[in-house]
Amino acid sequence: MDAHQGSHPFIGQEDSSPCLTGQFCMILLTCMSRENASFRVTKNVILLQIEEAQIAREAEEQMRKEMERFDRERRKEEERLMREQQREDERLLCDRRRESERREKYLQKESIEAEKKRQKEELRREKEAERQKAAVEKATARRIAKESMELMEDEQLELMELAAAELKEDITAEESFETKKCKLADLGIALLADPESNIKLLKEMLQMCNDHNHAIVKLGLLSLLAVFKDIIPGYRIRLPTEKELVMKVSKDVKKMRYYESTLLSAYKVLLDFLVIVERSALTRNGTKNTTNLGLHIPVLKLMVLERVSLYQHAVVRCICTLLDAVPHFNYCESLIEVVVRNISSSDEVIRKLCCDTIKSLFTNEGKHSGEVTGAAVRLIANYVKAHNCQMHPDSIQVLISLSFDEDLHRSEAPDKDKKVKKKNYKKGNRPEESSQPQLNDRKKSRQEMMSTMREEIYFRILKHTMQSIVPRSSD
Repeated sequence: MDAHQGSHPFIGQEDSSPCLTGQFCMILLTCMSRENASFRVTKNVILLQIEEAQIAREAEEQMRKEMERFDRERRKEEERLMREQQREDERLLCDRRRESERREKYLQKESIEAEKKRQKEELRREKEAERQKAAVEKATARRIAKESMELMEDEQLELMELAAAELKEDITAEESFETKKCKLADLGIALLADPESNIKLLKEMLQMCNDHNHAIVKLGLLSLLAVFKDIIPGYRIRLPTEKELVMKVSKDVKKMRYYESTLLSAYKVLLDFLVIVERSALTRNGTKNTTNLGLHIPVLKLMVLERVSLYQHAVVRCICTLLDAVPHFNYCESLIEVVVRNISSSDEVIRKLCCDTIKSLFTNEGKHSGEVTGAAVRLIANYVKAHNCQMHPDSIQVLISLSFDEDLHRSEAPDKDKKVKKKNYKKGNRPEESSQPQLNDRKKSRQEMMSTMREEIYFRILKHTMQSIVPRSSD
């Protein structure tokens, strides 16, 4: 190398030959080219290695990043799963708590219901025991009362007799009569002055009709007759139904209902009393009739006096006057039966009263719209049939008072005052033309029925008369 350096023109040998110099250059160039080629190869190798290392580093870095990302996702997933598990655990815990609370409430409710059922059962058993006890006590009391009834009645009669004796000793009969008469007058005046406020006084007047003195009874009946004639309304009283009684109404309606029910009950008691006495006078057996009617008014004291003619006349007069004055009112059928039953009475006064009353019914149909007339004719026909035409002539003459319209289909006569009629039409007060044919039809059917029954009565009497005359003529 040193030899080469000494001979190299560039290194130290300035006087070298050109040949050597050229060869050296060639060699040098060759070496340099070789060195450049190897250098390039080495460089490429190094570059490749560097690139591979870089790629490896990048792959490692990417792998590391992937691992980190995977770790992060895994941790997130674990955290999510942990949160979901925690929420699920909390939900299960809440469900268990709610289920336990619901179960506790259900058990508590069941225990409360069981306690209520037990209390109800105990209450029912107590009520049943009380009911059985009351039934036993009632049966025992009924048996005791039944066994001691006769003794009690005897004691009551003795007490009543003692009280009557003491009363007779304290006050004279005349003073008692005057006192009761004044009381009747005061009661009647109070009722006529304000019947709605004093309607309770009717019961006191009815109680006074149970007096032992027939004069007081007669005055009481006549006073009641005058009162009822004045206070009875111009319509039939209809008592309220159970549904109507439950409904809420005003004070005025309640007051009117009480007034009407009290008036009707008192009127019914009076009619029953009159019918009892009248029927007892016919049968001559008052106690039996009173028991069969089952009334709650004491009338046994009057049975001793019922055969007194004046007393009977007062009773029949009351019945006839009520039927003539208020034929539209309730229970008029009972009055008609009594009057028809006495139109052929052997007592001339009673017979005349009853016949005049029937004639008044026939001639004054405006009071009752003809309904009572039809009922009276029907009862007379039944009476004639039941007694086999054995009747007083006065009882048949009442039928002469019957009046019939000649043409029921004929419309009403036109109004004489045309100005009034025109004024009514202007006001809108037109007559109810549709209801008139119905009224005429009902009136026609009723009058046809009465005409048929009257003819039946006449023919029945004629037939009976002819049958009784034929045997006499043959004899």
